[in-house]
Amino acid sequence: MLFIIIVGIICIFLCYIYYNFVYKEKQIYNSFKSQGIPGEPFIPIIGQLRDIRQYTRADKFMQYHIDLQQKYGNIYTMMFGPVMRLYIHEPDYIGDVLRKYTKFYNKPELFRTVFIPLIGKTNLLVSENDIHDRARKMLNEAFHFINLQSMISIISQQTTNTIDEWLLEISKNSEKEFDIQYKLNTLTLSVITSSAFGQNFYAKNTQEIICNSVTDILDAIQYRSLNMINQIPILSKLPIAKKPLIAQRVKQLTTITDQVINDRRLGKSHSLGSGKDLLDLLLLAKDDDGNGFDDQQIKEHALTFILAGHETTGTLLTWCMYVLMTNASIFHVCREEIDRILQGKAPSYDKLDELHLVDAVIHETLRLYTPAPFITRQCIKEHYIGPENGKQIYIPVGATIILNSYVLHRSPLYWKNPLEFDYKRWMRNVDGLKPKLSHRFCYLPFSAGNRNCIGSNFALLEAKVILSMLIQRLQFEIVPGQNIVPAVTSITMRPKCGLLAKYENYEAIIIPCYVLSGQRLEIPSDVLDLYKQIILKSWPQDPDQRSTCLQFNQLIALSQPPFYLYELNFNFVVLTILANSDDETSTSSLKNPTEFLKMILKNLKAVPVIPPSSFCYSTLELANDFKTIFNELKKNRYLATAHDISNIYFGDNGAQYVAHLLNDIKTLKELVVARSEITAEYKASSEKEHCIGFSFDLSKAF
Repeated sequence: MLFIIIVGIICIFLCYIYYNFVYKEKQIYNSFKSQGIPGEPFIPIIGQLRDIRQYTRADKFMQYHIDLQQKYGNIYTMMFGPVMRLYIHEPDYIGDVLRKYTKFYNKPELFRTVFIPLIGKTNLLVSENDIHDRARKMLNEAFHFINLQSMISIISQQTTNTIDEWLLEISKNSEKEFDIQYKLNTLTLSVITSSAFGQNFYAKNTQEIICNSVTDILDAIQYRSLNMINQIPILSKLPIAKKPLIAQRVKQLTTITDQVINDRRLGKSHSLGSGKDLLDLLLLAKDDDGNGFDDQQIKEHALTFILAGHETTGTLLTWCMYVLMTNASIFHVCREEIDRILQGKAPSYDKLDELHLVDAVIHETLRLYTPAPFITRQCIKEHYIGPENGKQIYIPVGATIILNSYVLHRSPLYWKNPLEFDYKRWMRNVDGLKPKLSHRFCYLPFSAGNRNCIGSNFALLEAKVILSMLIQRLQFEIVPGQNIVPAVTSITMRPKCGLLAKYENYEAIIIPCYVLSGQRLEIPSDVLDLYKQIILKSWPQDPDQRSTCLQFNQLIALSQPPFYLYELNFNFVVLTILANSDDETSTSSLKNPTEFLKMILKNLKAVPVIPPSSFCYSTLELANDFKTIFNELKKNRYLATAHDISNIYFGDNGAQYVAHLLNDIKTLKELVVARSEITAEYKASSEKEHCIGFSFDLSKAF
C-alpha cells in the first residue's frame, strides 16, 4: 500500500512537471515557431542551460546573448532552463510591451517566487494591477525633484564622511589596494539608508549587517536560479540550496527595518536633510481615499529601496570609475569641469545641473554597462505586437518576454560606433538641448512605461553627487592585470571579481577665470589694486579635453589696468593665479613669481604681427603657447579652472561687479608680477592710451 502511495505521488509530481514545464512551454515554442521566429532548439526542462554554463565559466555570459542576436537577429527564442523566452531587441516591439500593452503583462512567476519571500508582495517590484498602481501613485511624491533637492546634503555628507575614511585608510598604507566595487556599494548603502531612515542610522555594525545581508541574499538567489531551484515552485519552497541562509538574512533586515519605523513613529529619529526623507514620505503618503500605507507595506517599500536601490547605483558608479581609470582623457575633462563649476565646494542642485560632461559620462556608462540589463515580462492576455504596417507577432498567454538592454544598447542599428565609449553623443547642443535618440525605445537603462524605475531620478542625482565628489577629492589608479568582465547577479551586472584600485588625496589649487561681457565702460585702475598678477589661462587644446561651454567663438584678451569692458557680446577673460589655502608652502615652488612668469613668457614661440594694437597668433602657435603655460602651471601644482559669467549684462555697473568679484577672493594669496615687466617682455604697447595689453583671436582655434 505504501509503495502504491509513493508511486502515485511520483506520478502526480511527474505529471505536474510535464504539464507546466514541458507541455505548456512547448505550446508557446510552437506558437513562435509557426510565425517564423528563429531561435535555439526546444530542449525540455534544461533548455540552453548547458550553453549558458559554458559561456559563464568562460566569463562570457553577456557575450552569449550578443552571439544569439548576431545569429538570429533582433527577435528570437531561447530557453532558460524549462522556460521558453522570446527575446526582443526591436524598439517598435519593445514600446508595445512596455507602454502600449503594459496592462497585458505581469512580472514573471519566477520573479515573484524569488522576491516575495524577501520583500513581500505589495511593493513596486512585484505587485501587480491595482495594488501596484495605488502604490506607484502614492510614492511619486517621494521622488519629486523638490524632495530630491533636500536629499543632496545627505548624499554629499555621507560621501564626505566616506572619502575621509578612505583617506585615513591610505594614510596607514599608501600602497594598499581596495575593491572599489565593495566600497561604492557600501557608500550607496549608507546614502540610501540615511536618505530613507534618517537619524540614528549611523551604527557601523548596522550598516555592515545590511550590506552583508543584501550581498548574501543576491548571491544565494543567483546560485539557486542557476541550479534550477527557483524555476520549480515545489523545490523553491524546500529548505535546500542556501534557502536557510536567505531566511536568516531576511530576518536580520526586517528586524532592523521594523525598529527604524517604530522609532520614527515615536519621534525618536528624524530626517537628516532639510526636508522630509523617504520614511517621512512613506508615513505621510495617502491614496485618493485618504488611506495611507500600513506598517507592513512601509516595511516592504523600505526594503525594496534598500535591495534594489543601493546595489544598482553602486554598480553604476563602479562602471563609471572603471571607464575613468582606463581613459585618462575622459577623467581629465570631468575633473576640469568639476573644478571649474564647483570651485572646490560641495555640489548644490543648481551646480549639479551645470555638470553637463559628468552627466554625459554617466549616461554613456549606463548605455554600455546598464546595471540591470534584463527587463522581464509575462503575458496574461493574448495580443499582437509590432507596427500595423509591418510584421506583427502574436503573443500567447504565459509567454515570457525578455528585453536585454545590454544587446540593445550595443546595436549598430541604433548607435554609431556602438562599442566605443563616446560621452560626446550625450552632450547638449548650442541651445542647451539634449541629443535626440534614434528611437525613443532604443535606450532603456531604467526600463520604460508605467513600470519604469521610480527611483531613476534619485539614482542619477546620487551618482552625479558621488562621482563629482570622488573626482574632486581623489586621484585613482586601476590595479593592472585584472580581467574585468561583466557578471550578472539576480539584479545587477557588475564586474565579476570586483574592481581593484589605488587612490590618493587630490587637492586642486583653483584659478578663478571671469569671462566678462558688457558695454564699453572704463574700469578705474584703483578697482584692480587687489590684483597683483594677471595671466592668461591655458585652455586645453584637445577638443576631448574641453567642455563645450568654454569654446569661445570670439576673443580672449589679457589686459592691464586701466582697461575696458568692450561692446556687448565681446568676450574677454581676466585671470588671476591664486592659491586656495593660507598655507605658505602652497607657493613654495614659486620663490620669485615675477621670474617664474618671465620664464614662461621666454618660452613662448609665437611672434606678434599686425594689427599693432594686439598680438595675433596663428592657430598652431597659439596652441603651443597655451600648452607651454598650462604645463608650467601644472608642474608647479597650479590647476586652472574657470567661472563662466559671459551671459551677464553689466551695463553701467561693470566696475562695481568687478570690484565685488575681487572682494570675494581677496582672502586668497596672490602671486606678484608687475604690468611693466609683462609688457616689456614683449616689447610692445598699445596705440590706445587707455588700453594696454594683448589679445588672442581664438575664433579659428576653436
